[in-house]
Amino acid sequence: MSDKKRFDDLFDEKWDAAKSVDERLNRFAETEAMLRKRDEERENAPRQRRNPIPSHKPPIYEPKKSMGKETARRPSKPRKKQSNIKGLMILGALILTAVAIIVGIILIIVGIIKEDEEVSLPETEIITTTEQLVFDTQPMTDSVQELIARADALAASYDYDGALALLRDYGPNYAQNADIVQAQERYLELKTGLVRWEDTTTIPHLAFRALVVDPNRAFDGDENATHYNKTMTTVNEFRGILQQLYDNGYVLVSLRDLTKNTATDDQPMFEQGDIYLPDGKKPLVLSQEDANFDTYRIDGPDDDLLADAEGDGFACQLLVNENGELTSKYIEADGTVKYGAYDFVTILEEFVRAHPDFSYHGAKATLALTGNEGVFGFQTHPAWQTELGVEAYMEQVRQAQQVAATLKANGWSFAAQGYSKLSFADSDTDTLQSNMLKWDEQVASIVGNTDILIFPLSSDIGGVDYYSGAKFSMLYDLGYRYFCNTDTASHWVQLRSNYLRQARRIVDGAALANEPGVFSDLFTATAVLDPSRP
Repeated sequence: MSDKKRFDDLFDEKWDAAKSVDERLNRFAETEAMLRKRDEERENAPRQRRNPIPSHKPPIYEPKKSMGKETARRPSKPRKKQSNIKGLMILGALILTAVAIIVGIILIIVGIIKEDEEVSLPETEIITTTEQLVFDTQPMTDSVQELIARADALAASYDYDGALALLRDYGPNYAQNADIVQAQERYLELKTGLVRWEDTTTIPHLAFRALVVDPNRAFDGDENATHYNKTMTTVNEFRGILQQLYDNGYVLVSLRDLTKNTATDDQPMFEQGDIYLPDGKKPLVLSQEDANFDTYRIDGPDDDLLADAEGDGFACQLLVNENGELTSKYIEADGTVKYGAYDFVTILEEFVRAHPDFSYHGAKATLALTGNEGVFGFQTHPAWQTELGVEAYMEQVRQAQQVAATLKANGWSFAAQGYSKLSFADSDTDTLQSNMLKWDEQVASIVGNTDILIFPLSSDIGGVDYYSGAKFSMLYDLGYRYFCNTDTASHWVQLRSNYLRQARRIVDGAALANEPGVFSDLFTATAVLDPSRP
């Protein structure tokens, strides 16, 4: 229960944040005044006040003895006896007065010491404490607004635990801030509406290839036009598919969300993962195969392996702009260079920014990479080092690494597709191993290691039976635990204790035009088919 709620229950008067601030400031001012007064008294006090505390045992006072012998004799006359009694009474009163004074001095000294122990804090500590108290109860500040905005972004993608944890970053008194408490209660209420997806083996997987930006250039009748028409999707089709998926209640999840590892050692022990979504929402895995910018699509007849205006109308590079955002480079037919949302990555980024609830915990998609033509459109192949020079070549590598880091931070994951696209069904184990080790050397060195393998050319290393054999052992030893083949079924997942295999449905021109029913559970293909196709 929040402090505000407790206050409302205990008092009839509604809790007033501004009044609480004033009261705390007044108490602090009184404390500081008391401390200043104590310091002044210390400075003006007699020297003996600063001595160590005297013994609490009172001194023994005795009347002075006379030097003569008369003091030893009893008085012989009544008058003299009365005089002595009167003197003794006066002496006793003086003794009592002295004792009272001494006790008072002792009590004053003890009180000062106790005061020191109770209120004497270092000056910086007092200021810090006061600043926290005021900050925790004042109206929403920019820093609180920023914190709640970040938490709202997590909550928008159903990561309510992450949002609640972020609110606690405000500090130990976070529960005393009314705005933070209100956000916390909102997240907790939304969390109660989540439902666990019962069977992650029923989750579908859609896959795309490169996106055609300019159909007039891609479908211009040259030797590649038919290939593009059959195997590629246009930018407009992709945008339309994303909108339909969103409207139909689908939410992007990571491939790794399908599992959870319950092992206590280095060997995995996979079980179905825990995915919690609002009732009516459905998880979906998304990927792009061959997520490279192959030169045959972006280079003209000069064959210099560089993107130019005579390319076939595809984006030619993925970059990070000056604002730290992902953007793609595109060259128009007239040579104009543009930057924006022109490829799979940047269009999906744009869509999720507009619809954050389309992503589960920030998940986007998996990019399957090869290495024989560089990474993300950068000239990272070692052959370019001679052409560019060491410094220019290393700058290409650094920029590609920056793109990889930004993608990871934005919820993307990477998959190996081999250094070059080989059939994993037709190639022998040694050839595949050499190919994968080359991927590690030239691609993993830029994007990092991965445990996901997306088979190129619709191949696989086995049938529907459980994986076994030399190829699987080799790939498993290299660290791969997630494997993706190709199929047209609505979903197909094979979950074992040590790996997961999921089939992808590839969205391309041939399927959209000729087999629209393949995607009927996800979107209406006829509604998104680009009329510019031949």
